[in-house]
Amino acid sequence: MALRTLIVTRPGAAGRALTDELMRRGQPSLWLPAFEFGGPPDEAQARALLARLAEFDLAIFVSPQAVRATAPLLAGPWPQGTAIAAVGAGTCAALPALTGATGARVIAPAGDEGGSGSEALWPLLQAMRPPPRRVLLLRAGSGREWLGQQLAAAGTEVTTLAVYTRLPPVVTDELRSRLAALAAE
Repeated sequence: MALRTLIVTRPGAAGRALTDELMRRGQPSLWLPAFEFGGPPDEAQARALLARLAEFDLAIFVSPQAVRATAPLLAGPWPQGTAIAAVGAGTCAALPALTGATGARVIAPAGDEGGSGSEALWPLLQAMRPPPRRVLLLRAGSGREWLGQQLAAAGTEVTTLAVYTRLPPVVTDELRSRLAALAAE
């Protein structure tokens, strides 16, 4: 019996890498990201706010894409007094893209085995001494509000900045034909 083709919907580099690895292992796969990444909804606003990055005690990156999208928007090196928080190992792995951030204090859950995401990061943020007064939350134009709400309830001033957008995937005629052939299998 022939293996069925898997459709990988994870967006970005992670989706492409997963599809390539599946194919390398002999599993027929098609990369069809649920969405694609675009630039910030308002690049001028993003650049202006990031130019004031030193005014924030902490910048939280909610994904590797948030790091990759922020890097080219920075006007200069990462400010020494602004700590970085990352929701997981993948986000931490993207941090070298930020010019001058190698010496920054990084708060992140240890590995992905113990959990990652906002819920895993939250206890680490609660333990920060002194607690952050001003936080910049870097993410897509829309997303989960939970972490920002937790910080605000704890008395932190939270500013959310959309550094990228999620766009519908481009569906070409070739892709439509391939999907129709897969459906017929």
